[in-house]
Amino acid sequence: MKIQIETSVYNELRYSKPWIAKIEFDQSGQAKYLWGNFIGNPGDEGLLVLDNIEIGDIFAKGQKDLRRNKTSNDFFIFKDENNFEQVSKAEAFLLWERKNDN
Repeated sequence: MKIQIETSVYNELRYSKPWIAKIEFDQSGQAKYLWGNFIGNPGDEGLLVLDNIEIGDIFAKGQKDLRRNKTSNDFFIFKDENNFEQVSKAEAFLLWERKNDN
């Protein structure tokens, strides 16, 4: 499956381009980011695209504030093509671990 999320106009002098990534975790809970794409021009509306995602996978999206040197980093569980739910990083880890426990 594929996720496509529209983004809004932003001040490219203050913010980096938005990003999206599928998330995997190691045993210690450290997140590994498998990057998707931002389609658009800096500062304009755009589209975040993430391929090869399945129901129950975890993804994150965010954007860096260049003035404050801080990045928004929101975690989500993918429920279906048009449905995802925001979760905390801890919840994301537990959901990922449960899904990948063999």
